Amino acid sequence: MRSLSRAEPERCAEFLDRVLQRDWALRRDAQNSSRQSDGDAFANLVAFLYVARSQILAWKWIERWTSDLRRGEAYIVPMLHNLRQVFFFPYSDEPKPDQLEMASRARKLLDLVVGAAVGALDEARPYLLGAPSQEAIETWRPLYEAGDCVIDEVCSQFYFGSGAFRSPGDREPEPGLSASAAKRRFLADHSAILDAIAAHAQARTVHNLFELLAYLVDGDPPRVFDRIAKILLGPAAADGYQFEALGLGSLVKLIRLYLADHREIFEDAARRQTLVAVLELFSSAGWPEALKVLFELPELLR
Repeated sequence: MRSLSRAEPERCAEFLDRVLQRDWALRRDAQNSSRQSDGDAFANLVAFLYVARSQILAWKWIERWTSDLRRGEAYIVPMLHNLRQVFFFPYSDEPKPDQLEMASRARKLLDLVVGAAVGALDEARPYLLGAPSQEAIETWRPLYEAGDCVIDEVCSQFYFGSGAFRSPGDREPEPGLSASAAKRRFLADHSAILDAIAAHAQARTVHNLFELLAYLVDGDPPRVFDRIAKILLGPAAADGYQFEALGLGSLVKLIRLYLADHREIFEDAARRQTLVAVLELFSSAGWPEALKVLFELPELLR
């Protein structure tokens, strides 16, 4: 079907619709919604038929998957992975018209998926706080885990697609975001999604988000710092991110980058206080490296 979908997208969408109805029914129980190779293949074909060929039947399946995340997560995660490159089409030097059309549909899909994940987490969380009963755990934990998995996957695609994972000298394919102007546009275009990830991310997702934002610093240094500080002092602190050694290394590296290249943003008194609060948070978690930077601040900001 994938081979035929370029030439006959409408007929392939109609046939895939019938196949998916049976596959969807087999996953009615949350226990049957685990990742399978056939589900990955179906998800990737749906993504292609909607994003590249604008097939409405494919879009209806995406809506169905997001409306029941317990089952739909098994399709959504591979679908997002398959669309990584498309998310960054608008930020290339000379995007083609068809690439921009694909990116527009991919963004519509992304907004729907993130909204569904946030809704699932908000719905399930109250039932899992405190000392929930076994019945509550069995009922609501699958929905919470599905929402968390989708949020993590969105962040992963941004992290890897942007080039944030690269080390200096890597000879990987060209990153999705390299120029400062492209990073600035990405930050503006995806502000709401980045905020949604920050508000609902677990520690493993927070670290990728932190690394992503650190990579985007030169796109908008003041606002990136403000967003990172808000994350570290808010949701990440509540989840204990300040106790992670990996997080400490990234923080110290980032702060030194700011003090070396963007010191002027700390002429704002409120931002200086925020910087101190972030360093105090990590210092209180027992990290001497953060305490050292904190003691150095008066001289570094002079």
